[in-house]
Amino acid sequence: MPVREEDVIAAYRLILGRYPESEDVVKRHSSVSNVHQLRDAFLDSEEFRQKYANRRKADIQDLTLYLPVTVPPLSIDVACPAPERRLFLERVASTWKKLGQERPHWSVLTDSKFLPDSIDHNVDEFHRSGADDLKIIRAILARCAPQFELRVADITEYGCGIGRVTTHLARACKAVFACDVSQSHLDLASEHIHRENLANVSFHLVTEDELNPAPECDLWFSRLVLQHNPPPVIAAILERAFAKIRRGGVAIFQVPTYWTGYSFRLSNYLKVPPSPEMEMHVIPQQDVFRIAASCGFLPTEVREDNSVGAPHMAVSSVFCFVKQRK
Repeated sequence: MPVREEDVIAAYRLILGRYPESEDVVKRHSSVSNVHQLRDAFLDSEEFRQKYANRRKADIQDLTLYLPVTVPPLSIDVACPAPERRLFLERVASTWKKLGQERPHWSVLTDSKFLPDSIDHNVDEFHRSGADDLKIIRAILARCAPQFELRVADITEYGCGIGRVTTHLARACKAVFACDVSQSHLDLASEHIHRENLANVSFHLVTEDELNPAPECDLWFSRLVLQHNPPPVIAAILERAFAKIRRGGVAIFQVPTYWTGYSFRLSNYLKVPPSPEMEMHVIPQQDVFRIAASCGFLPTEVREDNSVGAPHMAVSSVFCFVKQRK
């Protein structure tokens, strides 16, 4: 029986516990001969083994798709003195500098086909996938800020990586201020933008002293980025981002807001040796709303988007805030 795109989406949800990351991967999986091959490919995938290697078979069969609304609160320190926050960001920057040098494409989209030994065959797919982020922005603006004119807007892209989304944004707006904590990522992004003959993109390095190095903007966008920073750093990034958005401007960003069993204590974090791999963190929704309100922003939408997968364990939220004009 031929494999439909609906079958592929169902396999992602039922076997990996998440939605597919792009239309391209759905089409690629649809090319297998039948649903039996599709099932076997997912059960044999590295992602499935990593997620469920230590779980009993019964646990996998009994998974519920989403977390119930009765989950308990998490223990998370968000407020943080500046010296500690600086150390946190130094740790983040060190990890991403290494990833940018060793596995730059994979560090942006953690799929094995984007590892160094496979990227030459898949680089076009990698960059095409950035169009999905532009679709997200356009759809959210249509629902939440229909008067916003993207074509004349200055956009800050926070966590631009190697320019996967940047090129698509640059073709849709007036200017893009592309920010990243990894100079090696920025160098690759700059090379890509040059090859695409785009002249409306500037690059800005995020440092311990300047969390938001871009100029004022009309739209601030970040996806699959904030989650790699400890909660106090996420909070500080949002505060500085909101401060640089012009009146009437919009902030659209994704960040995990709940993860079963997650906790973050200032006193414990730096005692644990840093990992060479990317970290995953959470900031509670109430803290996001608190920060936005203190900066004069009104929430217009918050959606669960499953960017981090495992909806039976985690909540990832996409927020849209609009800055009041007065």
